[in-house]
Order: sequence, then C-alpha cells, then structure tokens
Amino acid sequence: ASVSAGQNSDATYKCAKYLMDAGY
Repeated sequence: ASVSAGQNSDATYKCAKYLMDAGY
C-alpha cells in the first residue's frame, strides 16, 4: 500500500498500516 495512492487504495493502505503497526 502507498500513501500516495490516495482514496483508490484507502482500504489497502489501512490494512498495510495495521500490519506495520502490529509489527509485521
């Protein structure tokens, strides 16, 4: 997921952010 992808990948970004925050 990329922050620059914007709204088109919002759900994907949130998922990736969650995984990064969880330490994966």
